Amino acid sequence: MLEISFSDSFKQRKFRAKLAQFRDNPFEQSLKTHKLSGKLKDLWSFSLEYAQRVLLYFTDDGKAVLVDIGNNEQVY
Repeated sequence: MLEISFSDSFKQRKFRAKLAQFRDNPFEQSLKTHKLSGKLKDLWSFSLEYAQRVLLYFTDDGKAVLVDIGNNEQVY
């Protein structure tokens, strides 16, 4: 089977587009933003694409702090 990889610039374009969407509406349905549980209970996650996630937390003053980005196995 052919292995396919993505250049950093490809990933960055996808990330920038989703980040703009998140900035406009963090709970836009397509982002699938949700609160995590267990050892990550203080964090939230939103989807970049099928298996790519961004982990973050919200501050009391209404900011979002991005913590990690990666596939499910890398960030959870």
